[in-house]
Amino acid sequence: METAINLILDWLRNWSSVISGLGSLVLTVGLVYLYKLQHDIQIKQTELTENQQRPILRIEDYQLFSGADVEQVLNQEDLNPNSYQPRGFLLAIVSNFGKGPADGLRAELVFDTEDALLHITSVFDHGGHIDPIAFSEDGGVIGAEERDVFLNCQFMVPKEKIPDEWVVEEDAREFLTPTEIMWSIQNGGNERVEVVMRVLYNNATGATDYKTIFRSDVDLTKCDDFGLIQDRGEPIYPNID
Repeated sequence: METAINLILDWLRNWSSVISGLGSLVLTVGLVYLYKLQHDIQIKQTELTENQQRPILRIEDYQLFSGADVEQVLNQEDLNPNSYQPRGFLLAIVSNFGKGPADGLRAELVFDTEDALLHITSVFDHGGHIDPIAFSEDGGVIGAEERDVFLNCQFMVPKEKIPDEWVVEEDAREFLTPTEIMWSIQNGGNERVEVVMRVLYNNATGATDYKTIFRSDVDLTKCDDFGLIQDRGEPIYPNID
């Protein structure tokens, strides 16, 4: 029995450095695993907090208008959709179901043909009238859990921004409305255009996010007026974002 114990002790003395090294290795691996586990938990907690504080927008309703000069509308104290149909104008009712505010609100209008692409961005204003002073680079704000916020904006673009593939009338004004852009697209030989409308906003992390209002395939031979896209454009699916 004593001989067996001595053999075990001799073996432990001979392999003590190896055993010690293995123990340190196991301890190190365990600490690394615990650190990674803690790091993953912190990331998940941060993501959960951000998700809880992020805005969740829903487009309750919208209306496109065209036909009258934007300058005329800017001179009105209040906007009455039944009396005025400003060219290149969007009215939208938006709700925020999230726990965090959405700021930097602006609208993006996109015209896309096979040969060219045009983006127009316009900041949103609050309420039922247009106040030019309220327009800023940052856009408006919808607070957390705020419902049925009435927003409006107008779209105009310098004619030099129109792609060369589209044809602008020689006597066109310096700034074109969406309806006039649609005419230039048709003058360029296009019978169809994809039109996209989005609400852009800043999320909880400060990054830009968006909510699509609509994506439509527009037949310009049947719809050459911006205000008619809502009724005559063919929706493009999926349109779930």
